[in-house]
Amino acid sequence: MEFTLEFFANERYELLKLLCEHQVKVKDSFYVTLSQQEIADMAHISKSKANKIINELIEQE
Repeated sequence: MEFTLEFFANERYELLKLLCEHQVKVKDSFYVTLSQQEIADMAHISKSKANKIINELIEQE
């Protein structure tokens, strides 16, 4: 997958923003304590779509 601005100009950006807003810091690491279903509900997308986007973001790390 090519990494371009378009990659984030959609639901990926919204999901990434949501994850950023709900992260907690423990020592020197950040965590999101929400379940995939909670993330999907907050983003108004299906759980499978949330999972797909999360996996795509992890691959780009």
